[in-house]
Parts: sequence; C-alpha cells; structure tokens
Amino acid sequence: MRCLLKPAGSPLVMILLFVASIYPRGAAGHEITIFAQPGDVFNGRTIKRISNEESLFSINNRGEIAFIAEVEDDGWVVMTQNRFVAGAGKVVDGVVTRFNDEHNGVWINDLGQVAYNIGPVTQSTLFLDDKILFRSGDLIAGRGTEYSSRDYPVVDRFGTVAFRVTLTNPPTKAIVTQHGIVAKTGDIIDGFTLDFPQFPIINGDGTIAFASTTTDSDSTSVFTADQRLIGPGDVISGIPVARVRRVGNLNREGIVTATVSTGSGSYVATQDEMVLGPGSIIAGLEIESISEAHMTADGRIVLLGSVVSDDGVPDDGGFNTHLFAGDELLLAVGDKVDGHTINKFWQDFHINERGDVVVQASLSDVGRAILLITVPEPSTISMLFFGALLMLLSGRATRAGRRG
Repeated sequence: MRCLLKPAGSPLVMILLFVASIYPRGAAGHEITIFAQPGDVFNGRTIKRISNEESLFSINNRGEIAFIAEVEDDGWVVMTQNRFVAGAGKVVDGVVTRFNDEHNGVWINDLGQVAYNIGPVTQSTLFLDDKILFRSGDLIAGRGTEYSSRDYPVVDRFGTVAFRVTLTNPPTKAIVTQHGIVAKTGDIIDGFTLDFPQFPIINGDGTIAFASTTTDSDSTSVFTADQRLIGPGDVISGIPVARVRRVGNLNREGIVTATVSTGSGSYVATQDEMVLGPGSIIAGLEIESISEAHMTADGRIVLLGSVVSDDGVPDDGGFNTHLFAGDELLLAVGDKVDGHTINKFWQDFHINERGDVVVQASLSDVGRAILLITVPEPSTISMLFFGALLMLLSGRATRAGRRG
C-alpha cells in the first residue's frame, strides 16, 4: 500500500509547517461593536429608542439578533439585522401587529425563526414568524387560557415555543408549549408541589426548565418537567443555597446556570456545583457580587457582576459593572466603545452556544444601546491559504497515486 502524501521532509510540507507556525489563526480576544443605538437605520426604519425592559433581544448560533425597538413614526417593532418581522401595522396571519407598548418578548432560533408576542391592542397573541401560535382564549390540553404580553416566549431549533399562561377554571399558572402543558400549579416534582411556575428557558434541542415557588417555600427553585434542579436548602459543593435569585440559561448539555444567594454572598451555581462566588479571581479581578450568569456549550461562564476595587471595597456602581467570559474581562463600566463611555449595564443579556454576547448598556451621548461581543472566527485569508495548500497537496498525492 502506497503512502500518497509526501514525507515530512519534502519541501512542500516543510513550507506548510513553516507558514502554519507564523501565520495568524485569528485575533485573540473578542470584537466589540454597537449593534443598535438611537439613530441607526434597520430595514428602512430609524431607531428612536432602545428599551430597558428585559427579554427584548436574543442571538442565535448563526449570529442573527432579534430585538425590539421604538422606531420613528411607527412605535415599537420587532426586527433582526436582516429583516423587519412585526409591528408598525404589518399584517401577520390576519392580525395587525401594532404594539401598544414596549413590554413584549422576542427569541430567535437557529433557523432564524422569531417568536414574539403582542399585547392588548390586538388581543394577547404569540407568533412564530408569520404564523399565530396562540391567543388568549385558545384551549391547551382542553383548558381555556389567558395570556399576557409579559409572558415572554423562548423557542428551540425545531420551532417549539415555551411560554407561561394562566389556565382558566380554576385559574392555574402553567408553563406550556403550542403542543401541550409542561408543568402547572399543583404538579408535584421530586416531592415539591409547584405554586407559581414562570420564566421558562429552553435549549436548542427542546429541553425546558423553569423557575417556580413551591407550596412549602416562597423562594424560587429551578425545575424541569420531572426534576428539581436547584433550590433553597440544597447543599452544592458543600455550600447551602438560601435562595435562587435569577435563572440564567440551559446549555445544550442540559446544564442550568442560576445566580443563588448563600450565607456568604451570591454564587453562580449549576445543578452539580458552585462554579464561582465572592473571592473568585477572573482576569486578575476579585469578584464581589454576581448579577446574572450563563454557560456556553463548552462550559465557559459568562457573567455580569461587580468586583472589589483596588482600595479593597466593592464597586460604587452596584451589581452590573463588569462583564466576564471564561477567564477574560470583556467590558466594564467606564470602558469606551466606538468613542462612547459605558455608564451602566442593564441586567439582562443573552449568549449563543459559542459565547457571542448581546448586552444592553447606557452609553454617553447615546443613551441605551445594544452591544455585540463576538468570538473571533479564524481569518478568512488564513482559511483560504491553507485550503489552497491542502488542495495542492491533494493534487500531488493523486498524481503520485496514478503514477504508481
């Protein structure tokens, strides 16, 4: 059997190895840009205001961002960087989608489908792109429903949308999809009786988790349909959980992140371990408190929190002063982006599986804006260069094989 590639000492392979050792493979760090701000024009519409409400933007694994903004003359609309989705009187599945205010949610999946809701102007209605999925009064599992524009949707890559509703007769809070009920008040999961399920999260494969108080506690726990994952009284990594303060995300490995309170401060917890907490060191900075945290597909933590300053006391700016990813500091209050100083981070942010981040910040001379922090791709030129070399090697190998 003949070896088709040249031996390692051949001139062509030596050139390849030399170039590989010196040619850049993509810049270190992250690229930080202002994705959307007042005055920007998207899809022919000029942004007037970015809201500080939560769940008004999300990012998929292809880098598409869906967001809600107020535009000149037309009020609140849903857009991506590539298309106008809803609002401003657009007729979607027979319904005029004119939003009454900014209190609506939006989520985009890897197919580019956007789930969003609208409020009382047209009856509380949930859409997936140009189709109505659900309206107040529709039946789910044979029960009537009421739906609020504040019950934000999340969607997986297959188009399954999870959201919260109130089931009627009797009034019962529930986490549902367009296909049925996931969990509701009165359900018993791992011995805990649900009281008020809300805030569903979903990963790309359709696994759903949610927050809920229970009949024996007004503190929140994190559940799936058949398991309690994190809650008060749990001991994780030897540290007792006093309260779940905020649920982050559910990554594709089924790991849920949550910000929890303990006797010694706020920690990032998963169902298996306390990951970070007060005193943790990231990029040479000591963590003082944690506001929100998410986990990427490869296990890196992205978090928003505050640090202990050089004089040994906490930040004066409160919780939301530093944005970290893994062992890197991405941004901090006081940093400049495109010449504008970051004055404040708003609490809600979103990531995709590889760790691209969209976060809302108040910028000097701009106001509220959406920032995008992207993980760098390998250099396109580098990829083309190595592709050409590999094709050349392949061609030589084929000719060598034919000569044999």
